Amino acid sequence: MCGHPVYSEFLKELQMSSGRFCKAVLQNCSIERKVELCELSSHITKMSLTMFLSTLYVQISRLQRIPQRPTNILKLILEKDGFKTDLSKKTFNSVT
Repeated sequence: MCGHPVYSEFLKELQMSSGRFCKAVLQNCSIERKVELCELSSHITKMSLTMFLSTLYVQISRLQRIPQRPTNILKLILEKDGFKTDLSKKTFNSVT
């Protein structure tokens, strides 16, 4: 390399300025990385919430799709008949 003092001063200044530049870039990169990580974590959180809510929606919608059983009319009639007292049944039978 050249042993000229101006050249060596220039190299020192270049190294110092590039060092400052590198520090500034690295600091900006770390800030950008933090921002990117924050955005990424919020994106992951949003995705996980979306997946959770969609699975919950699927489970609820499956429950709603189960058809309701039609009412058993014969069973209702028998239950209603079971509420009658023996006295009313005997009077009904005695009339005929």
